[in-house]
Amino acid sequence: MLLYNSSTQGKLEDLKTLLIEKGFSVTEEVSKEGHYWTVLHYATHYGHIHIVEFLLDFLKNRETCHEILNLQTIEGKTPLFCSILSGDIKIDMKKDIIKMLFDTQKMDMSLRKASGEDLLDLAKKNSLYNFIVVYCLRED
Repeated sequence: MLLYNSSTQGKLEDLKTLLIEKGFSVTEEVSKEGHYWTVLHYATHYGHIHIVEFLLDFLKNRETCHEILNLQTIEGKTPLFCSILSGDIKIDMKKDIIKMLFDTQKMDMSLRKASGEDLLDLAKKNSLYNFIVVYCLRED
């Protein structure tokens, strides 16, 4: 419950303490059992940019970073999908989180929700299609 509260309420210092000092796992399921939501899923869903930033930095040098960033919930939602689908955050915040996730260069573009929808399907339904296509195809 501590990880859940820190990620849903945007309590960065509490989350840092739990992960760094107390050794909690960043991949721990913090949702209802069997739904497989992690702190990253909740942080992206609620638009807690400072939590997402910390978690991406916390994960960047781990061998399992790719797997963690693409973990799917029972509905097939990844943290990226959670940010796109969230009705709780404004479009500009969604874009900032999406940029941060894409900038890791570890997003699995082939994943689909359990319903069969892929990234572009979700983007179209949530007014983010043009943004995602342009951001993904940019040349650095």
